[in-house]
Amino acid sequence: MNHQQVLSRCLFLSLFNYAFASLPVSLANETGPSLHANNTQCQIYPTTIESWNQLGVDTFLSTVPGGKDAALEDFTFANHITNFVCGLGENCLAGQQCLPFQGPLWFMLYSLQEWNLYVNSLFEATTTASAQIKEISASMITDFLISPDLHEKQATRLAILLTLIAGSAILSFAIGLFGPLYFPAWGVATEAELLEEDVELNPAFEELVETGSQLHKRSLVEQSTKTDIQLSPDAVYESQKQLSRKLQGMQGSFAASSKNGTPDLQSMKDVLHYLTKENVWSGLVVSVLSGDEKAFVQIRNNLLSVHQLNEEQRLMKRSAPQDIPTDHFATWSVITSYLTSFCDHLKSVIAVTSQIGVTAPISSDEGAWGIIRNGKFLTPNPNMSQLQDKLRETMRLSALAQVLKSMNVFVTIGSDKCNDRGPNGAWKGKDKLSYCSPEGLMMNLIRASKNKSVNKIVNAYLITEKYGYTVEFLAQSAWSCQEHNLKIAGRPSPDGLKPDSKVGCTFDLPVCDTRIPEVAKLRKKHKSTVVACRTGLALNI
Repeated sequence: MNHQQVLSRCLFLSLFNYAFASLPVSLANETGPSLHANNTQCQIYPTTIESWNQLGVDTFLSTVPGGKDAALEDFTFANHITNFVCGLGENCLAGQQCLPFQGPLWFMLYSLQEWNLYVNSLFEATTTASAQIKEISASMITDFLISPDLHEKQATRLAILLTLIAGSAILSFAIGLFGPLYFPAWGVATEAELLEEDVELNPAFEELVETGSQLHKRSLVEQSTKTDIQLSPDAVYESQKQLSRKLQGMQGSFAASSKNGTPDLQSMKDVLHYLTKENVWSGLVVSVLSGDEKAFVQIRNNLLSVHQLNEEQRLMKRSAPQDIPTDHFATWSVITSYLTSFCDHLKSVIAVTSQIGVTAPISSDEGAWGIIRNGKFLTPNPNMSQLQDKLRETMRLSALAQVLKSMNVFVTIGSDKCNDRGPNGAWKGKDKLSYCSPEGLMMNLIRASKNKSVNKIVNAYLITEKYGYTVEFLAQSAWSCQEHNLKIAGRPSPDGLKPDSKVGCTFDLPVCDTRIPEVAKLRKKHKSTVVACRTGLALNI
């Protein structure tokens, strides 16, 4: 059985179909009708933090009788709460207030409903993002990549860039749902690590332990720097094998029971600790799922710095065959291995964390109390289909940028006069990406091959006809991104090409405005456009 089959089997069998625990005696004796008030006197509260605090839901969760021992399923069973099963692939619904649940109990159930929807949505979004970026990048590589296979380092860099695109999309999805979050189960493991490191517990530290989030966030960031930031192909391969072994071992733990009849929480915690702290994907996975943009950007920059191409690789002569080669097996194998491994680790973290959440005692930090305290899941989930549509378009444009960058494509502004045979005087031809504005400003996408410019791009017409992007839009997007990233002081935006902050940094091709004096002087000395842009603007082309 290969690692993908093992992962699929473990996630489905072990995480979705966990065994019900036996009901602790204390819970059976102490809970029951007292949690249900008279429905004829039921008061409906607005679903707000104010209502949460007024009703003392946090106190209710932390002090519910038997809550230190009973899992969520035990609690719902003892209180005759039917059809409320949370977890991956499950749909636990609280219903309306007073029908029949009310007060703190209803707020608890409603928040768990929204948390469960969030976890399932995040799991689905991870699967969807990975599948979409694979589909998009495979199509673009087939359409545009001009060499049968990239150099190994070029292929690895492209694989990492495409993986980061998927990670960025999932991070944005997570933030779009509920904003930056962390999973309580991670925080518990982190607190244990800090105690092992003999951290002095002064009053300020104890307050952080009491409130939780600041301590956990700080230590997660620290921990993420301990993992391998290079993500070499060998490291990714070994991590995938180790993941399969961990999940195989966990399958038995879920079926087994501890002395009190509950699934073995410690085994799940051990697996989660490995996933979030000890493997090559840990830092990236934690930053994505917690919505920590700052940590994600730091990890991304570190990765790109490590995998920066040297001058020889960057200036490698690139041929321009008449047809696209059909064999991209080696390049695509590297890309798909990275995307698959990253997605598998993300989904495993979500699955194990969800399982811990529904299995841990409800009054524990890993259980219901830790998950929903402070009312952080009171806000209903937004329209997820709209979020997914927006992120798909972002991934599509980002993937196009990375595929074109692997071919040394860059944007030129004002390199030639608009006097050719294309629209408004732009270059003509299906293998050209050229645009002339009504003001007579030419913008082109061309390739660098050592010190020479190559104006032809095989299948260039597909960018507009198949993918729907105009040269004007791509040039606008690239310029906006470069302005944002480099903050080029004193350099004029081309007429008719003003940076648009709404475009963001999705399409980050290098841009060379040949009208800028540093470039124009070199071109007057008969230096090629590539040399002039590389020397005058220090563009990485």
